[in-house]
Amino acid sequence: MTSLRTDQHFLKLSMAIAQVLYENDEEDTEGADPVLATKLSPSTKKKMQRAFAADVQELMINDFTRSLVVIIQTKNEDGILVPRFVPVRSKYDTGSDENFVNAEILKKNQIDPTLITAIPGKHQKKRELTMLGSLTFIPKQEVRLSWHKHNDMKQREDVFIIVEDAPFDVLICSKLWKVDSVQTGLFLFGRNKSKAEKREQKEKAEKEETDAQTLIKEQLKEAERLVARG
Repeated sequence: MTSLRTDQHFLKLSMAIAQVLYENDEEDTEGADPVLATKLSPSTKKKMQRAFAADVQELMINDFTRSLVVIIQTKNEDGILVPRFVPVRSKYDTGSDENFVNAEILKKNQIDPTLITAIPGKHQKKRELTMLGSLTFIPKQEVRLSWHKHNDMKQREDVFIIVEDAPFDVLICSKLWKVDSVQTGLFLFGRNKSKAEKREQKEKAEKEETDAQTLIKEQLKEAERLVARG
């Protein structure tokens, strides 16, 4: 039992580190100066390490749930689109292939209905999704949304499938961890795949997991030390 708990803790920590590494890498590759990065002072590097550890700790403590700000476009009295910044709770789902948003969030904040796209009937079945318990869900509408973390104006944008009566505000897929055997305990959405696609996905997932484990080996030790220090 102790070994199982240790393995689960390691997996959660590894996934949290991988997610933060992915976010940081995504930011670094967009306009970052690699020369400047090598000239950071020791104090700046230490602050970055602590921020990294805090991000990892937040994801673990909150079971991969994080506060985000979603930007919903609504029309004012003059018919002009204006952004509304809406705080939400976002779930990172390691098994999801898609992003999802609760329809109530959009309705409550009066999103401009012209921004919502109906998924053509002929494409709905192709995008059928499987949930926990072998239940199926056929998406009918989607919308493109922008969002950012609190105190971080680095915006991201992607398409979200609209879900009625969802038990979450938004659910964001993990770019790194799409492993069928890893479940978050909430939803596990995935398009029905052929045997060849499943085999290819499994091989890709195994390679990604191996690469990620190699990547975070040194970061893991450092993060555990910083998290323990608090």
